[in-house]
Amino acid sequence: MVILMLIGCMIASALFYVYYTYFNHYLLLYMPSAVTLTALVIYPLSGEGNFINRIFLLTMISVLSLVVILYSNQLLHLSIKKPFELLVITVFICMLIPLLFATSSASISIASAYLSVSVFIAGYILFTLGIIDQQDRDSPYSIYRLMKHPVRIGLLLMYSTVILLTIFMPYNYLYGLWFILFCLYILRSESLS
Repeated sequence: MVILMLIGCMIASALFYVYYTYFNHYLLLYMPSAVTLTALVIYPLSGEGNFINRIFLLTMISVLSLVVILYSNQLLHLSIKKPFELLVITVFICMLIPLLFATSSASISIASAYLSVSVFIAGYILFTLGIIDQQDRDSPYSIYRLMKHPVRIGLLLMYSTVILLTIFMPYNYLYGLWFILFCLYILRSESLS
């Protein structure tokens, strides 16, 4: 378990170095790519394959794919202003991924996995509508008339699937702590613009 946690930490640190040094303008892609790569490397090494692990992998791959598509079409105009805080949050979740894979079979209920898929879809819809309606904020049909930051709320809902997946698992307080740190990072206006 400790070796897998160290592998997750090394993957997150190495990817941060690559993004920070060579692809600084794509630093927003760092967290989803680090979590996805860590999950893809650790999943076969953990020896656990169940519904919760597969939903986690699918969620992280979907978030990464969405952000890459939006970045490649120049629809996502967010930038990271405090990259080292993002590094700490990402290393923390990458170290928790082996724990999630190892303890997912001890989950009391699998119903939270189905709820997490629904919340992910709702977050995806808010995130996408916020990106699409950025140019027409004054339109009477814009999502910005209903909420101030739909992109941030959608991003938080998409990452909240991790909390919903782990709510009935052992060590769920660690994932809650990570999500609170992530929420504080996203909701602070000087971190993400």
